[in-house]
Amino acid sequence: MRYGHTFTTSDSYLYFTHAHSWYFDGDLQFKNNMLAMESFKASGEYISLVSDNGHLKNIMPCGWSIIAFPFLVLADVCTVVHNTVAAAHLPRDGYSNYYAALVPLGHVIVGLLGLMIVFDLLRRYFTEKISAITTALVYAGTNTIYFVSIEPTMSHASSFAFVSLCVWATDTIYRRGWNLPRACLLGLGVGMMIAIRYYNFVWVLIPSVVLIPNFWRQARTRNERLIPDLLLALAAIAIACLCMLPQIITNLVVEGAIVGGVMRYGPSLAKFDYYTELLKPPSGLFTLYPLVAICLVGLVLRLRKWRIAPIGFALLIGFLAHTTLYALSYCPGYPRRYAACYVAFAFGFAALLTLAQRRPRAFACALMVAVICCISNLSLIAMVDQGLAPRDILNRSQHELSRLTGDPYLRNPTLIFNPHKIVNPTHPN
Repeated sequence: MRYGHTFTTSDSYLYFTHAHSWYFDGDLQFKNNMLAMESFKASGEYISLVSDNGHLKNIMPCGWSIIAFPFLVLADVCTVVHNTVAAAHLPRDGYSNYYAALVPLGHVIVGLLGLMIVFDLLRRYFTEKISAITTALVYAGTNTIYFVSIEPTMSHASSFAFVSLCVWATDTIYRRGWNLPRACLLGLGVGMMIAIRYYNFVWVLIPSVVLIPNFWRQARTRNERLIPDLLLALAAIAIACLCMLPQIITNLVVEGAIVGGVMRYGPSLAKFDYYTELLKPPSGLFTLYPLVAICLVGLVLRLRKWRIAPIGFALLIGFLAHTTLYALSYCPGYPRRYAACYVAFAFGFAALLTLAQRRPRAFACALMVAVICCISNLSLIAMVDQGLAPRDILNRSQHELSRLTGDPYLRNPTLIFNPHKIVNPTHPN
C-alpha cells in the first residue's frame, strides 16, 4: 500500500487538507495545511487559487475528509500515547507514522465494506456461489482493487462504497418497504457519494427510477402507507443534505456560493466523446478493462431474458448516465472514475454466469475469460507498482496529460515510481 500510505498524489493531499484543517486548526484556512508537508511540491500551484473574498480554495470536495476524520483522531491519540511511552517522539503533524497508516486504512475498510454490500445485494438475485465468485472476479478484474488496496488516499474506494450503499438501500426499500433505518441508510448513501465526488449525483437516478413509481401507484390506489412512506423519503433527503452540509458551509465561507467552483468542471457539449471515454487506447474503459464490457453484456442479456426487477434496469441507466456525464466532461481521468460503477459490473457478470450455468462449457468459458482478465489486470497493477509501467495508465490518458501540462514526468513516467532515481517523489501526476 505504498501510494496510500505516503499520500503520493496532489489529489490525496487536497482531499486530506479539509480534515487536516478541521482538526489541527479548527478553521477553513487551507494555506498553512497545504504547506505543512514539505514534499507536497504541488502546493505552489494550489496556493495561488484564491477566491474573490481572499480565501484559498481547495478544489477537491470534503467528503473524503469526513470519512478520514475519525481515523485522523485515532491516529492523533496513538501519536500522543506513543510520545508518552516511547523515547523517540513523533511529530503531531497529521503526516507522521500513525497518520500515514491509519487514515488510508480507514478508506480501505470503507472500500471492503462496499464489497460486502455488493455481495449482499447479489445474493438477493443470484446463488451465493455465483455471488461470491462474481464479487472476487470483478474486484480483481477492474480498477476497484487498485483504489481499495493500493491507493485508498484517492476518493474512488469510498465513492464506490457509498454508491453501492445507495443501490443496496434502494433495493432493500423496494423489496421490503420503507422504515426509518432504511431511510437513514439511503440518505447516507446518497449524501456521502455526492460529498465524496460531485458527479456521483447521477446515481440519484437509481432511487428515482426504482422508488418514485411506487409512490405513484400508492397515490392511485390510495394506499394508507403513502403518507408515512413520503415522510420517510423526506427524512432520507434531509440526511443526504446533512451529509453535504460541510461542503456547502465550506463553499459559502471560501467562495461565497453554495456550489463553490464545481461548475468549473461542468460538462460541455463541445467535449462530448464516448469513444475516448470507452475505447481509446491505452486508457479507454473497455480497452483497459475488457471484463467491464463482458459484465455489461450480461446485464443487458439478463434484462432481456428474465425481465428482472427494476434494480437491474436502474443499474444500466446509472452506468449510462455516469458514462454520458464524463463523456461530456473536459476533465481527464478515465478510467479511474468507473470504480463507482462496480456494483453495476458485478450485477451484470453474475447475470452472465447465471445464464451460462446450465451449460457447463459456457460457464467454464466465462470463468476462464474472467480469470484471464483478472490476471492481466493484476499484472498491470504489479508492473505499475514496480515502476515498469506508467502509473497514469490506471488513472488517465498519459498522452492527454502530457499534452495539457507539458509535464516531462509524464513523458518519462517510470521516474515517478523509482525511489532511487526520482528527485521529487510527490510530484503531482
